[in-house]
This record gives sequence, C-alpha cells and structure tokens, in this order.
Amino acid sequence: MNDDRNPDEMNLDNPEGDAKTVLLDPDNPEGDAKTIKLDPDNPEGDAKTVMLDPDYQEDDEKTVLLDPTYTDGYGKKTDPDSGVKQLFPDEKRNAQDRQEDSGDEDITVEYYDDPDPEEAEKDKKLPRWAKILIGVGIGIFVLALAAFIAVKIYLGRVPRIEDKPRLDPSTETFETSSDAPEDTIDAEEVDWGKLYEDVMKDSDIKNILLIGNDSRPGDTGSARSDSMILCSINKKTNEITLVSFMRDMYVPIPGYSDNRINAAYTFGGSSLLKETIEHDFGIQIDNRVEINFEGFIKAMTAVGNINIELNKDEVEYLNRMGNAMNAEEGLPDSEWNLKEGMNSLTPEQALAYARTRYVGRSDFERTERQRKVITEAFKNINKLPLSEQVDFVNSILPYIATDMTDMEILGYVYYVATEGVNMGESHRVPEDRAYKNETINKMMVLVPDLQKNSELLKEWLFKGIEITTEN
Repeated sequence: MNDDRNPDEMNLDNPEGDAKTVLLDPDNPEGDAKTIKLDPDNPEGDAKTVMLDPDYQEDDEKTVLLDPTYTDGYGKKTDPDSGVKQLFPDEKRNAQDRQEDSGDEDITVEYYDDPDPEEAEKDKKLPRWAKILIGVGIGIFVLALAAFIAVKIYLGRVPRIEDKPRLDPSTETFETSSDAPEDTIDAEEVDWGKLYEDVMKDSDIKNILLIGNDSRPGDTGSARSDSMILCSINKKTNEITLVSFMRDMYVPIPGYSDNRINAAYTFGGSSLLKETIEHDFGIQIDNRVEINFEGFIKAMTAVGNINIELNKDEVEYLNRMGNAMNAEEGLPDSEWNLKEGMNSLTPEQALAYARTRYVGRSDFERTERQRKVITEAFKNINKLPLSEQVDFVNSILPYIATDMTDMEILGYVYYVATEGVNMGESHRVPEDRAYKNETINKMMVLVPDLQKNSELLKEWLFKGIEITTEN
C-alpha cells in the first residue's frame, strides 16, 4: 500500500499504521537520503513511529530509531541499496531531541513495526564473561574430540573375534585314546536331566569368558581351547571370581554329538563354546576374550615377573622340562634354577607353569595353576597407578581378540581401575562330588552333574544378587 501523506503531517508520537516493514527508497541512492517507503504488501500494522538519525553521516548506511516513547524499542542500521543490516537497542539517545538539536525539518517519518525480540536478542553484544565461557566450552570440546579420536585409534588395534563357519556335524570328530580302557557307559545312556532354556543374569554381574587357545604362528588348522576360565565381575561386592571349565568335561554341544567341552571351540569357535556353557549350565556369558601362547608371553612381559610358590615336584619338572618347553614354543634356551618355595617367575616360566599337567592331579591342578597366574598378574596390575594401567592395557591389546565394543572395553578398564576391585574366590567346574569318571567312545572323560554344578555357579557368582533369567 502506497502512502501519499505529507511526512510533516504524520503523527510523531505513534499514529495508527498500515505497514510493518520499513524499506529504504531505492530511487534515491544518495547517502544522506531521508525518505523511507512503506511496504505496500503488508497492509496490516501496529507499527511504532520511526525516524532517521540526522546525526549519522556514513554514506553507506542510515540508522532508523524507534519512537522514543516506546521503551522496549529497537533501532536498525540500514543500507540504501540492500535494506536492513542489523538491529541494535536504542537505550540512551532520544530521537526527538536529536531532531530538534539538528534543526533538520525535512526528516521523513513513517510507520515501523516492533522488531522480532528473539532476533534482536541474538544480535546484542555478548558480555565478556559469556565470550570467555564460550571459549572455554569450545576448548573442552576440542580436547574431548582429540581424546575420542586417540582412543578410537588405540582401540582400533584390538583384533575382533570373527565367528567362523561351524563344522558340518557329519564331519565331527572325537579325540580318542588308544590306551583308554573299555567304555564304561554308552553315550546314549548318559542322563543329562533337564537342560537350560533360560540363563541366569543380572546387570551387576558381568561374565567374561577367557579362552586360551593353542594356535601358533603359521597354523592353518583348527585350534583347540587349551584353557577356559570364566572371569565374573560382581559390582555389588567389587570382587572378581574365577571359574575354570575343565577341558576333559563331557557335555552336550548344541547341534553336535556329546563330546569334550573343548571340542565345541574346534567345531564352532568361541561362539559355540559360549553357547555350550550357557546351554549346559544356565549362566549368561556377556563377553569373550581369546589369547594364544604368543599373546600370553607378550601380556606377561607387560605384567612383569609374578610370585608363585612351587612345590618340590613342580620345581623338578619345570627345571627339567624348561628348555624343552621353550623349544616347543620357539623361545630361546635358558637355564632354569627354580627352587622349592616362593619364586619370581618370568613370562616364559609362568607359561610353562600354567601348562603343566603331568604333576599332581593332572588337569585338576593345571586349571588351579592357571587361576593362580591370573590372580598374581592381577595383583601386579592393581598396584599400578591409573596412567600405567592404561599403558598396560594398550600394550596387550594387539595380542588378544574380543567381541567387546570400544565402550565396553573402556567401561571395564575404568571400573576395575577406580572401584577398588579385588580378586575373590577361585573355583572349577566340575566341582568335587559333582561328576563321575567315565570312558565313552574311547575317551576318558568327566561326566558332570549339570544341575548341581549350575547351582554351585549360582552360589559362587551371584552373591548378594537377586537372579533373573532370560531365554
């Protein structure tokens, strides 16, 4: 809508308006132009009176001031060619006084709508404290981003477990022994009772299955699980419980014939081993970690020597077999002079000690030795300050494989390092009086009472926890 009124006749106080948008006169390119046109496309108006600032002499912009009687008003700096540039608060200068002081009678007065308060607020000049706060926030964000990238790079070095295709059940094998006695029971006669469809679980219990396999550099065949240890973290008691699963234990394997439990790893890797333990004992496995002999040596090198008490038979065996074991693992010869009593074992000696099964009660004591090594290694690590614990984890990451996410790895490291976690009890499955010695299919095996051992696992792992189950 065009306005033909004489500007001198316009009410300076606040006449009723029929426009909201203020435009510069495009036909008057002179830098000191005073004329403002109404927007003909915006007929509705509750605009306030505005006038140009006669004291502002810049050629490329003019200042539009709101009616000085409108206390919440704002002004605009405007460009004669491109229109409004920005809002600014008019708090001190009185437009009417300026007009009188300047003696300029030709100021054109038009109607102008209230500016958008939100837009005006954005363009107010920020106080110094706000600028400092924004700067600090940006700095923290940059540091956090750099730390995140560094962590992702470190954790990117961790090999992830790749679940391999499972063996065709028609080609499954049994690790028999030529000097085994006659079978004491047929495979079909073993009564397993009711197997578990649900697993015990709780948010305060994290069960990590540690698998030591016998793979070596250059191996192309299927590796076997030399050790299977459940590392259970109880966040209620802040304790870690270790439970070994003996490799000669005869169990049902989902999708296959009953066999030794370590056959599950050969047939389907750690995923089938996890499934077998959950299926047979009814406990949830949250994560898996795999390590081979080479990785064990690297990890123990980072840990340092560990203190282990040896009995007479262990000393004689290790001193006699030390070099033979080194040769088997491709390690250099060294003279071992271990003595009965407390010894500081090197990484190579710790590996030989953990693998010893021909002293004492065979695999029963061998699994106990493995748990002792883990316990002493944890004690060494737990003595380190947080920064050195992080360095330790970083040094061993390339030598393990896991199905953990980056956030799960960080969560475990942070929890153990900051919550005062202690090593608790140590057990094995099957427990004494919860299995039978049998010979099945020319295999000398341990047939466990699955229900009794499951109840023991519940007792060992879920102290102070109300157990829930999940299918």
